Amino acid sequence: MAVTVAAGKNMDAIVVDTKATGFECIQYLREQRVGTASFLPLDSLKVPAPYTAERLRALEADGRYRLAADVIACDESIKKAVLYAVGNTVVCDDLDAARELCFGKDGKSDNRVKAVTVSGGVISKAGTMTGGLTAETSKAAGRWDEKEIATLKSRKEKLEVDRAKTAKPPKTATATSTAAQRNIAQLADELRNHVGNLKNREQYTNSDRTYTETKLKEQRSLLKASSDQADKVQSELDAAEKVVSEANKEVEAARAAVKEAEDVVLQPFREKTGLSDLRAYDVAVGRAREEYVEKKSELRQHRAKLEAQLAYEDGRDFVTPVEKVEARLKDSKAKLAAVVSKDEELAAKVAKAKAELAQSELQLEAASKEEKVNEQAVKDAQKVFADAQQERLQVSKSMNSEDGELERLRGELHEILQKSRVEEVNLPLKKGKKGDADENDEDETTTQESGSGSQGTSQGSAITDSTHFSQSDDRKVKKDKRAAAKIDFSGLKAELKARLSSDRDEKKIRSIFEQKLAKIHAEIEAMAPNMKANDAYENVGERLKESGKDFDSAKLKARDAVAEFNKVKNLRAKTFNKAFGAIDTALKTIYKDLTKSSKHPLGGNAYLSLDDSDEPYLGGIALY
Repeated sequence: MAVTVAAGKNMDAIVVDTKATGFECIQYLREQRVGTASFLPLDSLKVPAPYTAERLRALEADGRYRLAADVIACDESIKKAVLYAVGNTVVCDDLDAARELCFGKDGKSDNRVKAVTVSGGVISKAGTMTGGLTAETSKAAGRWDEKEIATLKSRKEKLEVDRAKTAKPPKTATATSTAAQRNIAQLADELRNHVGNLKNREQYTNSDRTYTETKLKEQRSLLKASSDQADKVQSELDAAEKVVSEANKEVEAARAAVKEAEDVVLQPFREKTGLSDLRAYDVAVGRAREEYVEKKSELRQHRAKLEAQLAYEDGRDFVTPVEKVEARLKDSKAKLAAVVSKDEELAAKVAKAKAELAQSELQLEAASKEEKVNEQAVKDAQKVFADAQQERLQVSKSMNSEDGELERLRGELHEILQKSRVEEVNLPLKKGKKGDADENDEDETTTQESGSGSQGTSQGSAITDSTHFSQSDDRKVKKDKRAAAKIDFSGLKAELKARLSSDRDEKKIRSIFEQKLAKIHAEIEAMAPNMKANDAYENVGERLKESGKDFDSAKLKARDAVAEFNKVKNLRAKTFNKAFGAIDTALKTIYKDLTKSSKHPLGGNAYLSLDDSDEPYLGGIALY
């Protein structure tokens, strides 16, 4: 009932594919004189915007109302016609839910929607309310009968059995194709939607049945009251007939008295004229007079008609019509000759058009083949592009990994050089580079003293600036590079010059050097002590401890700064990827809605791609 009222006059409309088909159907109905019909051409129907439907779906509460288009199951090809017929009409369980939707609980809502109740009540967008049923509406709603619901229930049970069979896991592990999984998921979604529609129809049918039972009780009460009224009217009718019968008897008695009085009064006239029934004589004389007058009138009319016909025939001109007919005949022959000539000309044009059509079809076939070849070439190019894109991403990741390793090595180099200066270790320099090294050391010492005023502070500053080791043009990186270029590595063993493949090898070498250093310290302690050297050594040791503490403190600060930087970097990348994902999803939906058409009902596909997946905010975004 709700769907019938929501569709209104479009309930019996016929869906056609184009306006041309609709015009042809109307022309056929007009020529055959078989009645009238409404047609809905799919190529010219205007349906409500999708965002308005989503706004109404968001208003659903406790399942008491939902869009009429969502409760109607139909083929996707005619979905547009269904949307046009029902629009954004909302189906409500009862009139209270409809009033709450349209006017709100406090009567101040501004939802301008059309609401239809299950029993057939309507609240229009203007706020008017309509209720009750007509014979035409009841007849149209009768299409949704119990038989169809029983058929749908049996079909639902069958589909559920098939779904249960499909959902059973196979006995042996087999590889399922992506297409089969997609078909199973699509079938499951269709089954769920169908089951939901069947439940909605069952709910609406139960509501209609309840309403019908209520109306049946009312009709039975009305029938009982009508029967009582009929019995009362029948008794009154019997009493009236009795009164009429008595009045008829009185009338007959009065007529008999009048007749007796006439016989007494007219008896002398009858005896004189010999008439036994004066009433029959009067009727016969009147009838003869009327027949005479009627025949006389007919004769006069016939005479006037004949005189008028005679005057018309006397005044007719037979020559002029014949001349006109001959002239029309001559014109018709000339037109016929022109039509025959034009027909021949049109036949020649049709033959020429057919030849051109055949040529065009051949060209179209060739163009189609070429299009297929081009499509294949485009697919191959897209595949090559995708492979190149993947390779570029791999190379970019490899470059980022190398950059990270290079940054780590630069930091270690800076740490080693700084530690050698603090611990006053004389590194072997290449020949001719010692003076330059001394000048660099003096420049560095001056810079440290002017910048911080203490050696520990200078070390902390140097370690703090280690976050710039990723930039090759940084001042400290260049300085460390120049210092490393002056160091003479010719005295190192071959295994120490080789590049270490893992941290384990580096730890192993460090362990060897630490053992040698411990051995040297033991030998020094075993020697005869020099008191002054011991005092100097203690002073140097204390300075070394202070410098080591400052160095460790600066190193911890640098580590915390790097951790905080990486934390901010990861948070930035996470936030960017979250926003990028939302934008990509919205873009797909918008692009699909914008590219939908009668030829492409599903619309097109679009997606975004990041140029740099590790640090996306530093790279670009490509649209495909």
